[in-house]
Amino acid sequence: MYLRIACEIADQIRGGRIAPDRPIPTRQALVARYGVSVETARRAVGMLCWAGWVYTVAGRPRFAARPERWPALEVWEEATAGRGAGPRALMAGGLLGLRVGDGVPDPGARPPV
Repeated sequence: MYLRIACEIADQIRGGRIAPDRPIPTRQALVARYGVSVETARRAVGMLCWAGWVYTVAGRPRFAARPERWPALEVWEEATAGRGAGPRALMAGGLLGLRVGDGVPDPGARPPV
């Protein structure tokens, strides 16, 4: 379920329904909207952060990233396409920890805890 939530939020960001530098729904809002546990909502948001769709600012909500930070669409779709998908597939695709377009490791990228 966390993959479904992450994909839907990523689609909203990519489609412009959540504009860059604007807050994404809170974990509590995701719990209410999808009827999932806080842990499931946390995993979905963590995956979005880890992949580059979302960024954090200490003490603030999570925000939609600008397009230059988004993951390569093919890698994102492959990583979230089915059973066993998730952060491991993103890592195998070379997505995690890289800025899109320049291939430079992002020092702020860390896996969700």
